[in-house]
Formats: sequence, C-alpha cells, structure tokens
Amino acid sequence: MGTGKSTVGPLLARSLDVPFVDTDALLEARFDAPLPSLLSRGEASFRSLERTVLEEQLADPSPRVVALGGGALLDRTVRLRLLARNTLCCLTASPDQLRARLQHDSSRPLLAGAPWALESLLQQRTEGYAEAHVLLPTDHQTPDQLAALLLGELARADLLVAAGSRSYPVRVEKDLCTIPTTLQHLEPTSILLVTDRNVAQHHEARWSGWLQGFPWEAMVLEPGESQKSPAVLLRLWERLQQVGMDRRGVVLAVGGGVVTDLGGLAAGTWLRGVRWVAVPSSLLGMVDAAIGGKTAVDLGAGKNVIGAFHQPSAVHMPVTLLHTEPERSFRSGLAEVIKTALVGDAGLLRLLEEEHEAVLRREPGVMARVVRASAAVKAGVVSRDEKEQGERRLLNLGHTVGHALEALGGYERWTHGEAVALGMGVALRLGERWKITEHGLAERVERLLALLGLPWRVDPGELKAMLPLLQHDKKREQGSLHYVLVKHPGEALTQKVAVRELAAALGAEG
Repeated sequence: MGTGKSTVGPLLARSLDVPFVDTDALLEARFDAPLPSLLSRGEASFRSLERTVLEEQLADPSPRVVALGGGALLDRTVRLRLLARNTLCCLTASPDQLRARLQHDSSRPLLAGAPWALESLLQQRTEGYAEAHVLLPTDHQTPDQLAALLLGELARADLLVAAGSRSYPVRVEKDLCTIPTTLQHLEPTSILLVTDRNVAQHHEARWSGWLQGFPWEAMVLEPGESQKSPAVLLRLWERLQQVGMDRRGVVLAVGGGVVTDLGGLAAGTWLRGVRWVAVPSSLLGMVDAAIGGKTAVDLGAGKNVIGAFHQPSAVHMPVTLLHTEPERSFRSGLAEVIKTALVGDAGLLRLLEEEHEAVLRREPGVMARVVRASAAVKAGVVSRDEKEQGERRLLNLGHTVGHALEALGGYERWTHGEAVALGMGVALRLGERWKITEHGLAERVERLLALLGLPWRVDPGELKAMLPLLQHDKKREQGSLHYVLVKHPGEALTQKVAVRELAAALGAEG
C-alpha cells in the first residue's frame, strides 16, 4: 500500500497495450461499498472476498496488468499459483516514505490506531512480498521511470524459486551479459570463482570480462565425478581461507553439476553460510543440479551423502554455453530433461519427441525452450517443497537404481544421466507391471531414449550386482525407500517400498 500500484499499473498497461485491472476497485464495484466499509466486516471476511476476486483473475488467461491489494498474497498457495504462470512485481518503499504518503489517507483502516501499525504490517508480509519476480524500490523514482523499469524486467521473464527471503531468480538467457548486474547488486567484498579445467579452457576469457572491476580469484578443479569428495571440499575451504572471504563474499560456481554441488556446499558451510551464484555450463546443471539449493559430495559408494540445502542468490543459464559441452555429457543431460517431463510437464515430453533432431543439434531457440520448461518444473517443485519432505521426492525418478549403477561402475562406467536413463526404464517397466504406469509409456520413453542416444536397458548381470548397493541410498528410511513411479506423462507419485521387496522385484526384472 502506498507504493503507487494504481498509478504505475495503468502506465505499464498502456505501454504493453493491454487492459489494467485494480482488484480493490473490482471489490468496491461488486459490493457497492468503499474498502473501509468492506474491511469493517472483519479482515478475515475481507480476505475471503479478495481471494475470490484474485481466483477469478488467475482463471482468466488473457494478458493484462493487475494491481493487487496489499494483503492479497498472504495465502502462499495462491501466491505460488500466481508465480507459476505470471510475473509478480512488488513495489516497495521505506516506512518513512510510506508514512509520508499515507498520513492523510483515511481509506487505510489497517494503519489506524497505533503509530507502529505500518511496521507491524510490513513485518507480517515480508516473506510474502519477498517471493516476487521483481522487487522494485519506489522511494526516488517517478511513476514513468518505474513503468519503464518494469518493462525491462518483463522482457527478461525470469523464473523464480520462491523461498521467502531467500527467493532468487533463474535466468535462461542467450549469453552471460547480465551476470555483472547480479554481482553489482550483491556488492561482494570478494569472489571465488570455482570451475573445472574443461570449462576454463573454453570460457576463461569470457569471465575475465564479466569480473572486471570486482575483487576475484579462481580455483580450477580437475573435471569429473571423482572431484565430488571430502578431500576436494577441504581444498575449497582452504582456498576460501586464503582469499579471506567474509560473509559479504560470493562463491561463483561456473560449470556442470559437480562444480555447482561443490561450490554450493563450500559456500553453505563456510562461516555457516556465504552467498553463491550458480552458472551451469552443462545441460544437466541447467535443468537439475543448479536449481534448488541441494549441494553435496560423495563418500565411497554413497552418492551425495554429505551435503546441505543452501539456496544460491541467483542462477544464470546461458544456453550458448551448451555448444562447448562434450557430446556424451550433453546427451546425459537429456535424461534429466526426460525425467522432468515425466514428473511435471507432458508438453515437454512431446517437444523432445517432435524436435529431437534440433535438440541434438543444440539449436539455441529449441534449447532455450527445453531448458526453460525443465527449469520451470524444477523451480516450481522446489518452491512448494524446498527440503524434500514430499513433492520434491518426485524429482528422484530413476535415481534409486541410477545411483546404485553409478556406484557399481565406480562413477566411470556410466555418467549420471546415463544411469538415470537406465533407472527410469526400470521404474517405468515396474510401474506397468504393478498397474500404476500407463500401458505403453515404457516403450514410448525407451524409443525416445534411443533417439537421443541414451541407454535404456540394464544388463541383467549388472542389475543383480548393484542390488546390495540399494542399502546405501540416502533416501532409505528404516529399511524402506521412497520409490518414484509415473502414472501418466507429467504425473508421478512416490511409493514406500521395502528395500528387500524392491531388490526382489529388480532381481526378477534382471
């Protein structure tokens, strides 16, 4: 309230040539009463009316600019639905500015009665307001300037991982031109860039350009899954100590899933947590590893068993980096895209089937669509279930068997994506046998895996050999696993299965 939504909104709508809607005005017109009168019936009653109007706006697919009442986003379920299909912009102002603007406004009953009411109201709503694609301060801007700034933000069309005050943008872009802007916003006292030798070989000159003017150093690791170890994590900590990173520093992780896992875990554990920015250079990193704050290293046969949830401050996904990814690694990342489609986006599965040749050529336009669709599913799931207490477990489709196969092969025989592809094939066939998975889906997915050059059948001997390794799965709870199965494309579920029962089923599969 008091930030100028009803003034800036029409200016923005005029620039976009779309209608402008003010939900407060809709409420007043519908009930033929001013807002103070509606609020006098009780705030709970008013919020119910407000939610009805907002639900109607969410159900309308036509493009428009909507100004929401200040408390419209208090219900997080509604807020997440809004974030999934729209761009949410929160205009902000300092309490002093708001007080000056509102001091003669008698239509604000929630601010009446106490000098501290404004601060109290802002504190109640801080988490909700933070979960917006754009937070735009209005203290020193004119309405025309604000509308112009919002136009620029809309052109970027960032995705958002909603995590309260730790919310962050996921930016799918052609190149890396906006990374300096992100770093300027973070104002780091120091930057440690973490990457691997393969990525450095192709992109070192580029990041020297983005980091010009910032205090930074680089740590270049050897490539490969073997780097995801406690020993390498210790080396990272030692390097952070050498550069004197304080809590205003930033770890910039540029690379595949190994690099972002290591860089994020180092950031999450250094000084009990410093900020980090993920710049995935691999398809696997873009569609999975870099989004969601899961950071980890391996320990022996245990995949990702040492880790923590530590959300980044931003994720940048420049699809042009995919042109330098090795062929096998790129195809491996496509397994995670198929997984994402199966658990959350049937349209993405059709896109892969229809455009598989363009995908394999890495055509930027098609890859931007693929990456954005995959990232949108992952960002939405993480927003609803940050710590993997429920829905986020669905993203482990294919991973139970996949992780065991990776460990069996010493993390060398199969890449992560190849192992997940094999694990998905097993899960789909078991799902069909158990009458959970739509008949014919296993064959459909196996055909797509073959078109994309991915393995789809596990050798029976390997399958039996990896069964004992299921005991090391980090998702094991008292002898059972949350095993992910697919009902239909875009719809999956988890089923608690005893390890011994799953091993018996997989033994029969072999």
